[in-house]
Amino acid sequence: MTRPPSTPTDDPLPRLKLFFYLVPVFGLLPALWGLYRRPAASRDERQVWRTVVALGILWLLGQTLLNGASSGGEVAPVSLQLISSLLTSGYFAAHIWLMVQLWQRRPVRLPGLQALVRRLP
Repeated sequence: MTRPPSTPTDDPLPRLKLFFYLVPVFGLLPALWGLYRRPAASRDERQVWRTVVALGILWLLGQTLLNGASSGGEVAPVSLQLISSLLTSGYFAAHIWLMVQLWQRRPVRLPGLQALVRRLP
C-alpha cells in the first residue's frame, strides 16, 4: 500500500526550517541570506524572513545606540545596562512568541512591526 502524497501542511520539514530561522541571533544570517538570494520561496517563508530581519535590525540598532551612549558618560552606565538587558530580553521573548505562533499554525507576524516588515524586499 502506498501513502498518498503529503500536502505542504502535513510535511514537517518546511515548518522545521521556519523554526530554524526564528532562533534568536543565529537565525538572522540565514534569514538575511534567504531574503536576498532566494526569490522563489514560499509566501510563509518570506514573511518569516522579513519579520526576523526587521527584529534583528531593530535589536542591533538599539544595542549600537545604547553602547554608543554608554561611552558618553552623561547617563549612569547601570541604567543603560538595564535598558540594554530589557531590549535583549524583549528580543528573545518576541522570537519565542513567534515560535509559539508557528507551532499553533498561526501567521508569524508582530502587530507593531508589520509596517516595517512590508518595506523589506
